[in-house]
Amino acid sequence: FHWVCVNDAPVRTLRFLLIQDEIQASYGSARAVLIRDRNGVTPLMDACVSGMSTEHVKLLIDSAPESIFVMDNDGWTALHYLCHNARNKYSFAMCVLPLLLSQSAFENNDLAFRQDNSGDNTPLSLACDAFGVTEKSLQDRRQDKIHTACDPFFCLQFVTRLLDLVVPPERKSWPLLSRVFSFNQVPLIFIDMAILSSAKDALLEVNDDLDTPLHIAVSKPWRSGLVKRVVEACPRTASLRNRRGLLPLQIALMTTNENWHQDVCALVDAYPASLEALELDDSLYSYLLARIRRHETMFSIIKSRPTLVQRRTR
Repeated sequence: FHWVCVNDAPVRTLRFLLIQDEIQASYGSARAVLIRDRNGVTPLMDACVSGMSTEHVKLLIDSAPESIFVMDNDGWTALHYLCHNARNKYSFAMCVLPLLLSQSAFENNDLAFRQDNSGDNTPLSLACDAFGVTEKSLQDRRQDKIHTACDPFFCLQFVTRLLDLVVPPERKSWPLLSRVFSFNQVPLIFIDMAILSSAKDALLEVNDDLDTPLHIAVSKPWRSGLVKRVVEACPRTASLRNRRGLLPLQIALMTTNENWHQDVCALVDAYPASLEALELDDSLYSYLLARIRRHETMFSIIKSRPTLVQRRTR
């Protein structure tokens, strides 16, 4: 099976071998299609690397759906291999993604975000690496420099397709950035690229609950610096209310996390007038004053709660 998958043998050859394998399995033999080589690589992984036809991959999965979840010695699944080679085999990878993440063979989102043994690589991070999306390439893009190693358009298309295959049905109609922000495990480098590559008003798009991507981000505080990135790219989004009438700042204040003070300060900095909509304890204003660095924002806080200054002068 490994030889067939590496050398792109005809479909009829693979089909014949699978039939023989199933017959042998009916007599108690181990499935040859699941045998791993010395590196733990399965025939399905080889097929994802070599870029065989979609029909080859479909035959392998239909014959042994459990092969999707098998890991090699480094903790890579077939999806890791596919994402790692997504740029070189782009059309093939786009067609194979639904096969690896189909509902019939895939019960949850874990596979799309599974880390390898090193803890550094997930399918999503490998896809970003494959398309050359790095901090340096994004910085060059912000400065309108040409970076030939980076291919953000195709990376955005590929990763978006992957996420859309595992997004819950109720989120499928959400705007792109809201769908991306709703996942806790999406690499920050991809979020930076998605913001940079999207239209200027993409951060103002809302879902059915009138939540902007910023509302989603503050309700899922899973990345340090994410809220700051969003408000820096589009400060206006901090002033928008959702269907419940809540500003992003109000949602952030109801959320407890290690990035709490960073998120709150970034939101106040972007839209100081949001403080006027809140009834807060004076101690929180003092806390904000100690961390806000912009003079205009500090003035807005004092203006909204002058008792802070009056207490100091007594």
